[in-house]
Parts: sequence; structure tokens; C-alpha cells
Amino acid sequence: AMAECRVGITLCDLPVELVHRIAFKCAAGEVARLSATCRRLHRMLLGSAYGRDKTRALKGLAWCVDGGFERAARMALAEPGADPGGDDNDALRTAAMQGHAGIVRALLAHPAVDATVFFNEPLMSACTYDHADVVRALMDMSEVDVTAQENLAIRSACAHGSIDVARLLLACPEVDPAACGAEALEWAIRGGHLELVAELVADPRIDAAADGSAALSVAASVGECGIVTLLLECPGVDPSANNSQALQNACAGGHTHVVAALLEDGRSEAHADRNAALRRAAGLGHGRVVEMLLTVEGVDASDKHNDAL
Repeated sequence: AMAECRVGITLCDLPVELVHRIAFKCAAGEVARLSATCRRLHRMLLGSAYGRDKTRALKGLAWCVDGGFERAARMALAEPGADPGGDDNDALRTAAMQGHAGIVRALLAHPAVDATVFFNEPLMSACTYDHADVVRALMDMSEVDVTAQENLAIRSACAHGSIDVARLLLACPEVDPAACGAEALEWAIRGGHLELVAELVADPRIDAAADGSAALSVAASVGECGIVTLLLECPGVDPSANNSQALQNACAGGHTHVVAALLEDGRSEAHADRNAALRRAAGLGHGRVVEMLLTVEGVDASDKHNDAL
């Protein structure tokens, strides 16, 4: 007689928890191939958020961090062989740069992670890309100094227009936004970050009129009319400083809107330094600016010292 054919128990017949314990001992690629063998296994392995994150975790911590998969990253961190401080704390540096605050906090809780790696690179990256939540997480670490490198954090945030981070840093009494000759203000002006400039000049630690109203001269030179208008309203700012340098800069750049704003303000001396504004505008071919200046009382194109022609 034909021997009785016995059908054994297959992997699909096991409880899902047991299937997970078996399958997730394998590499991520093997789990994917196993899940492709039948629909039931696919549902058991990848049909839940847990299963998908566990499979991602098998790809390694770096992969999870780069993709921003927080739960998967935490799973990968829990693996016995995990090395979150490896490759010069690459996981933390990547998470901070990409703004994955939850992953950053998980990494900072691990004793092998150095929050100050490469002269506070994680903090500087978060400041550059305006990741305020990441900055908060790093500021909670006692070893992180937000004033390091002559307040580079606030200067970097202002240079890149990271207003949320700038506000967070300005709220810290130890941060000095006027460091390095108020470089934070200058960089914010050069970047055209009007809202951020407004925040800075409202801070009592910043003197908008410092160094002969240098901030106004910078704003005029780069043609930022909105910032020029804002600075003209700040106490102590003098557009006539240094032979009306702001007006000269605006004329040299051909920034007609800025020239108009400065002339309308009335405090600039358009004829200062032997009609320097006119000479600079004419020499650089800014005809419209020349026309505007010639309408101002005191400007003399025929002055014997004037080489405008």
C-alpha cells in the first residue's frame, strides 16, 4: 500500500510572534526574500509597522538615521553590536544635519556618543539648517557650549537665516550676538534676512549704530532696501556717518530704491566728500542714480574737484 503522505507544519502555521523571532535573526535582504514567497508571510513580516521597522533596523543604524526612521533607529541602537559612536559619530552628525530630533535624542542617551564631536559639528549643522528641536536637544547636554568658538552658533544661524534657531539662542543670556564685531548682524544683513535683522536690532545686546552705523552701510551696499528702512528707524543710526558712506555704497551699487530711501530720509549729505556719491555712480555707469543725485540741492557736477564726467 502506498505510504501515507504526511504534511508537516509550515512557517505560515506558526504564530506571528514566533515567525518574527525566527525571521528577524536573518539579514534584511533575507527577510525581504522570505516575505516574497507568499502573501501570508508578507503580511506576517511586513504587514505591520513593527515588522517594517524591524526589517529597516536590520539594515543598520546608519541606514535608519539617513532615512529618518526613528523607531527603526532605536531598534538598531538596541542591538548588541551597535556602535553609535563609530565613524567619528557619523550617526549623530547625520541626524543633526537632517533635523531628526528624535533620533538625535536617542543617540545622545548612548554613552558612546560624543555630542561635541568635531568642534560641535552637530550643533553647527543644526544651526545652519534651522533645526530648532535638534538645537534644543543638544543644548540639554551639559558638555555642549553654545558660546564656543566666539559664539559661532548664533553667527552661523544668522548667516543662513535660521530664525527659529536664532530666537532660541538669543533667549540664552550667555550667548553674545555682538561677538566678533556684531558679525551675526552683518551676516544676516548680507543674506537679506529682514525678519532676522529685526530680531537682532531689537536685542539690547546689539547696537545698530556701532562703528559709525556700519550696519546701514552694509545694507546699502548689498541693496537691501527693506533692511535699510528698518535700520534708519533705529536709535542712534546716522546715515550721514563717514561722509554718508551708506549713500555712497548704494550709489556705487546702482541700488536706486536704496538711494531713494536714503535721500527721502534727509539726513544723508549727497554732496559729501566732494560729491563722492555722484562720482562713484557716474564712474560705474549708473545713469538713473546720477539723475537722482543731480536733483538734490548741493550736488554740483561742475565742481572743479569733481571727476564725475
